[in-house]
Amino acid sequence: MQAGNIPLVLTALVDAPAVIADGFLNGQYVLPTPLTLTVPFVVPLIGVVPQTVTLQNNVPFNGILHPLERITAIAPNPLSGGLLNVTTNGTQIGGIVPALLNY
Repeated sequence: MQAGNIPLVLTALVDAPAVIADGFLNGQYVLPTPLTLTVPFVVPLIGVVPQTVTLQNNVPFNGILHPLERITAIAPNPLSGGLLNVTTNGTQIGGIVPALLNY
């Protein structure tokens, strides 16, 4: 609009309802939420050693037609020092229409 391109402005105004509807129906957003846990590790000859571990849960927020999916998390790997991508076994989260059809 500031550049004076009137046809582009009109195209954006005409396309706006379709873009908003697409986001409502098929949109996808993942909310990263940190979770700090104290986990007891068993060390031979020493015993139980408490270790603080921080996980990053990735909670999906999707449009009403998006398929169901599980919550994933990123956890530190105590053996290699790297990161593990973990898929949880809990309730699947997704759109209301697939949820109603599956359950």
